[in-house]
Amino acid sequence: IEGYGGSSCSFDPASDPTGAQAGAGDCFYYNPFMSSALPDAASLQTGISQTGLANDPAMLEWLIPTRMDTFTGEFWSADVLITGEVGELPGGPIGIAVGAGSRHENLGRDSDFLSTSNLLAATGNYNDWEGTQKVDSFYFEAALPLRDDIDLQIAARNESYSGSFSETTPKIAVLWTPTDRLALRASFGSSFRGPSISQSDAETLIGGGGPRRVTMNQVQYGMGGRGWRFPFLTVPNSDLLPQTSDNISVGFDYQINDRMDVGATWVSIAFKDRIGARPAPTTLNNKACLNLDTAGIPILSGGELTYLTIANGGCVSPVDPTEPITGANIGYVQSVVANLDYLNAEFLDLRFSISADTPIGPLSFTPGVSITTKYEFPNPDGGVPSNDYLCPDNICDGVGRAYGGGMGQGFTGVTEMPRWQGTFPVRLTIGGNHNVSFSARYRDALNRDIRDLTPDDLVGWEHDSGQWSTAVNYNYGFSNGASVAFAISNLTVTDPPNQDGQRFNRRARSYNLQYRHTFEQ
Repeated sequence: IEGYGGSSCSFDPASDPTGAQAGAGDCFYYNPFMSSALPDAASLQTGISQTGLANDPAMLEWLIPTRMDTFTGEFWSADVLITGEVGELPGGPIGIAVGAGSRHENLGRDSDFLSTSNLLAATGNYNDWEGTQKVDSFYFEAALPLRDDIDLQIAARNESYSGSFSETTPKIAVLWTPTDRLALRASFGSSFRGPSISQSDAETLIGGGGPRRVTMNQVQYGMGGRGWRFPFLTVPNSDLLPQTSDNISVGFDYQINDRMDVGATWVSIAFKDRIGARPAPTTLNNKACLNLDTAGIPILSGGELTYLTIANGGCVSPVDPTEPITGANIGYVQSVVANLDYLNAEFLDLRFSISADTPIGPLSFTPGVSITTKYEFPNPDGGVPSNDYLCPDNICDGVGRAYGGGMGQGFTGVTEMPRWQGTFPVRLTIGGNHNVSFSARYRDALNRDIRDLTPDDLVGWEHDSGQWSTAVNYNYGFSNGASVAFAISNLTVTDPPNQDGQRFNRRARSYNLQYRHTFEQ
């Protein structure tokens, strides 16, 4: 701004007190205003600099350099599958499928030199990394019609990660139709997710940040204000176990009459060894990284929190190890990818359907509701201090609650669940060509406001209202294969809840008009 910009400018205000070289020769002014983008900006007030009011491209590249990160990826797979029928059972022929496959993947990132050198103020550090993953799989499935009214399905799959682990996941499911109107179904199976290349093989460095204060037993320690900024290193773990789950479902479908039917499904998912790493804020303010006294109280230096080094079981590599390790003395913060603990989730899905003939055409109403009945996960030892008292016996209840502070998805891999959500659509067909539908949707709130929670039994917790949204759609089909549709979304323009509103519909009312034509061949 003072006229000494550019990589070739050899003057600065200190060496040029009279300002004779400001904006002269290879020194440039920087114009931060929109006038720099005018079509004739270069010719306006040419006495100010070599480019008038425009900013010289070379000067901009020196001041705001272009960052170029190159990501590479290569993937190939090969599969062989054999299907057919073998033998007979009382209910019909036995269907089988047997297969094998192999997949190879290579991923990498070549970061910009300015990023790897930590020379960009806005983005911080980024590193170069590369990793390879090879997986071989074998699988089979069998459809067994035991009787006319009982079908059994069994399946299994084995996947072997080269140089790491092998996991086999079975499944069994049964469908019983004792009458033409009733169907009972149940299934049990296991599944898994292996670590990604970056989690098992690649050390990743990015710019991170963390708060300057922490809450323990509802007492705040440390300073307020803007948080610390630092390089954040995530270290891979080649010994990771796969993330697994045991899945159970039980349900029924019942046709009450020719116009009405109902159904329900109960689902239980028990996750184990979930894979994750603490994000930067949770890593810095984790008990394992905080420097605590024998009573578990944070030790301060000049009012600032102090931290432990990586060598002492903490997370900080200090700039100067001889000085107190406060946020100002952080060289980088380190997190390690690990197998986390469990998550037990249970859901109840309910559906109902009714149809009727009206004087103007058939009408249908098909509501569906999903209820979260359990969503429990542990507050790990050394976890986020501010959430200790929210998790009696170290078991956290995530139904309808957002813990914040990295306790949720960032740290534990948990995305908190609304208590219930549902869709309530009504459809009317008029004269065969006109279709009108109206749909109301509801998603229960996730409440992060915990001021009314008591530490002992959580009595008095207030729950925010959720969000209702409505939509209407009209479609008309022409006899020549064309159709026109008009839709209005969020008809009532409802706002999302105050807490965790980003997980809800944030659009205002929107309109959509569509014309479609199908040409005969």
